[in-house]
Amino acid sequence: MKKYIVMTLLFLLLVLTACQTSNDNVIDDPVDITDSKDEDKDMNDNRCQLNNQITLNQTETLTASILWEHSDVCSNLVYEDQYIQLDDYQEQGILETQSFYLSSFTELVPSWNILIDEFSNVSILISVGNDQGFSKYFSMALWKESYKSSFSSQEDEYARISIDTLIAKKNDINQVKFKIIFNKSQTDQTKLKNLSITTVLSNTLPDFNTSSLNTYSINVPSQQQLSIPNIGNLICSPTSLSMILNYYDYSLSPENVASAIYDKGAKLYGNWSFNTSYAGGFDLYSRVEYSNSLSTLMNYIEQDIPIVLSISTSHKDLLHGSIMAYPSGHLIVLKGFIYQNNNWYALVNDPAEYSDALVERQYLLNELLDAWRGYIYVVQKEAF
Repeated sequence: MKKYIVMTLLFLLLVLTACQTSNDNVIDDPVDITDSKDEDKDMNDNRCQLNNQITLNQTETLTASILWEHSDVCSNLVYEDQYIQLDDYQEQGILETQSFYLSSFTELVPSWNILIDEFSNVSILISVGNDQGFSKYFSMALWKESYKSSFSSQEDEYARISIDTLIAKKNDINQVKFKIIFNKSQTDQTKLKNLSITTVLSNTLPDFNTSSLNTYSINVPSQQQLSIPNIGNLICSPTSLSMILNYYDYSLSPENVASAIYDKGAKLYGNWSFNTSYAGGFDLYSRVEYSNSLSTLMNYIEQDIPIVLSISTSHKDLLHGSIMAYPSGHLIVLKGFIYQNNNWYALVNDPAEYSDALVERQYLLNELLDAWRGYIYVVQKEAF
C-alpha cells in the first residue's frame, strides 16, 4: 500500500513539472516574438509610409525619396542610397503612391529615370481623378533595356491615352497617383531614380517677351538624320537626343539611340517620354517639360543646358531656312540666341539634313516660337 502511494505521488509530481514547463514555454515565446518584431521595426527605417498630401507644380520631378515617403504600398521593395529597387531574391515588387494634388489640366506627360538591365523590367502606371473618384490605372510603359512599349486603346470616363500623353476628359481633374511594378530582377542594377510629370494647363497665354534675352551660345555636336538608311526620315527625336548625349560626352550615334528608345507598341521613334527617360538611365537627369514661356528656354540655355524643342509647321515658309514643312511634328536642338539685323534668332541644330555640316543654322526667333508646341526635352547633370 505504501509503495502504491509513493508511486502515485511521484507520478503527480512529474505531471505537474511537465505542465509547468509547457506553461513557461507558452508565456515566454510570445514575449520573444514581440521583442523581435519591435526590434525589426526600430531598425528598419526604409519602409514606405503614407504622409500628408502634397501639391505638385505644373512640371514636377518626384525623387525616389518623395515617392517612398508618400506611398501606402511598397511590397517587396527597398529604398536605399536614393533609389527604389526590388528587395533581395524577390520576383516582383509594387509601389503605389497616394494621390498628389495639382492644378486641373488638359494634358499630362510623364517621364522617369531608371537604371535598367536586360534581366528585369519596370511598368509605369498612372491614375488621375478628382474628389469624386479616380480613373483606372493607365499603363504608360513597359521599360526594359532592349524592349520598350507603350499601350494603345486605353480610355475611361476620366481620361484617354495617346501614346505618351494622358488627355483629360473632365475639366476638373486635379489629382494623380502612380503605380510602379518591378519584375524579375536577377541583379541589383534596376533602380528607380525619379518620376516626373508635366501638364498643359487650361487658358494660359504664351509669354515670349525678349526684353531680357541675351546673346548666348552652347557648342553642341552636329548630327544629321536623313542619310541614315531605312529610318532616316523617322528619327528626328533620337537624333536630337543623341546630339544632347554627345554634348555630355556619351558617344552615341543616332542609330544607337533610335534602337534603344523605339516604342514597340506604337511602332515609332518619337515617343517623348521614351526619349527623355532613356537619357535618365545614364549619369544624367532628364524629363519632358511643357512651357509657353520664352524665359524657360532662356534659363536653361544660360545654364549651359541645351534643350530639344518639339515644333510643327504646315508650310516650310513658316520657318525660313528649314528644308521642309513639319505638319506631323519635328524635333530640333536649341543651343542659343543671337541678335543681328534688328532681329532675334534662335541658334539650333536641326537634324533634318543629309550632312552634319549643314545641321547648324539660325531661325528667326519669332517664327520658331510660333512653331514651338510647348514641349521640350531637358537633360542635365544635376538633379531637378
